[in-house]
Amino acid sequence: MKLSNIKGLLFLSMLVFSWLVCSGAGGRAVGQGEQAEKQVKFNPSGSEFSVLFPGQPVVKTMKMKEENGSRNRVVRAELQLEHDPYFIRAEFTPRLSYSMEILGDEALKETAHRYAALEGLQNIQVSVETGKLGKQVTTRGFKNVGGIQCTFEVVTYYGRVSILVLYAGGPSIGYPPQQVERFFGSVSK
Repeated sequence: MKLSNIKGLLFLSMLVFSWLVCSGAGGRAVGQGEQAEKQVKFNPSGSEFSVLFPGQPVVKTMKMKEENGSRNRVVRAELQLEHDPYFIRAEFTPRLSYSMEILGDEALKETAHRYAALEGLQNIQVSVETGKLGKQVTTRGFKNVGGIQCTFEVVTYYGRVSILVLYAGGPSIGYPPQQVERFFGSVSK
């Protein structure tokens, strides 16, 4: 299977795996088709978190419908890694008064596991820890995409005023590449 086909299938699979129920609202592409040689900081207004991309991501602003009918802003930055069949994504949303983490670690684990299973991931691993960046939920699972075994990973950070969700995925052979490791390791407050 061609590298471009793998990238397309991975991208489509991860779009489905997005945990936020969003509808488009005036998305804008930033530097689409260009790859910067330096790290690009993603730190949307209102977020206490930042993360570094290994190139210029495509950034979109969307709205997330809440249970009470209101709509909150979600900012997504995504980058298909050049010359590799891997992608990385970050999503920011303001922390809501009824965010999942108030339900406790077991509820977070169960919810993350349920979403991953609904997206067809297998051998799902979920961990919850609290560190210097706040509460962190890490989900990892595997899925066959177009005949290729792939690894998908999601790390959610619950801060005082915002939530940052990081996504990555690609063929399991060679996962995670250095760019994905650096991406996950670049989160700061």
